[in-house]
Formats: sequence, structure tokens, C-alpha cells
Amino acid sequence: MSVFKKHKSIVLKEIDRPSASMPKAYRLLSPLTPREAVFFNEQQAVAAFNEEIEKLNQQN
Repeated sequence: MSVFKKHKSIVLKEIDRPSASMPKAYRLLSPLTPREAVFFNEQQAVAAFNEEIEKLNQQN
């Protein structure tokens, strides 16, 4: 897995694909979310990543 985006403790990683024919997938890791979230759409993944940053900023 390679880091796609990172902001403090929030990380969005691109999941390694076993074959090129598989769709890209992204895993969101955040201390604000009780579990990992997986997305198969880059726009949705980035939107969720940005939402987590907003939540983090509101806490500070």
C-alpha cells in the first residue's frame, strides 16, 4: 500500500492491486473513525479524507 494523501494522523492509502484488471481501491485511516473505510472511487475517497480533516480541525 502506498500513501496517496496524508494530513497529520489521517492517511489515505492506495491499496495494492493483485492485477491491473482490478479497480483501484483506497483505504482511509483516521483516529476519528472507529474503523477503516475502503473506497473504490477516488473522488469519494478524497471527499471522505477531506471530511476527516474538517472534523479534526473542528476539534482543535
